Amino acid sequence: LTCVVAAVNTEEFYIVFLRDHPVNEESTLESSHIDVLSTLKGSDLDAKKSLVYSYTKSFNAFAAKLSEDEVKKLSSMDGVVSVFRNQYHKLHTTKSWEFIGLPQTARRKLKTESNIIVGLLDT
Repeated sequence: LTCVVAAVNTEEFYIVFLRDHPVNEESTLESSHIDVLSTLKGSDLDAKKSLVYSYTKSFNAFAAKLSEDEVKKLSSMDGVVSVFRNQYHKLHTTKSWEFIGLPQTARRKLKTESNIIVGLLDT
C-alpha cells in the first residue's frame, strides 16, 4: 500500500506596501513593482502574471497573487514595509438615510443631496 501526499501551495491575493514612493511617473513605479516580483518569482513573465494592480497615486504598493512561501520571502526583502492578505468586505448599506434611521418626514434638499457618496472605512 502506497500513500502519496502532494503539498499544494495555493496562491491568494495580497497587498504589498513598499517604503518610498520613488518617482512621480506611474509607469516607472509599476516597473519597480514588477522588479520586486521578478526577484521573488525568478522571471519578468511570472512577475507580470502575478501582478494584479499597482497603486501609484497616494502610496507605493501593489496587489499580487502569491503563495505563502512567497509572502514569507517578500516580507523579509529590503524595502517591503508590510504584506497583507486581501480581505473582501460586504457593504452594510447602500442607502445611508435608512441605515441611520432618518425618518421619511425629515426635510430634505434632494437637489443638494443627489450624487453624493459618503463612506467610512474603519480599519
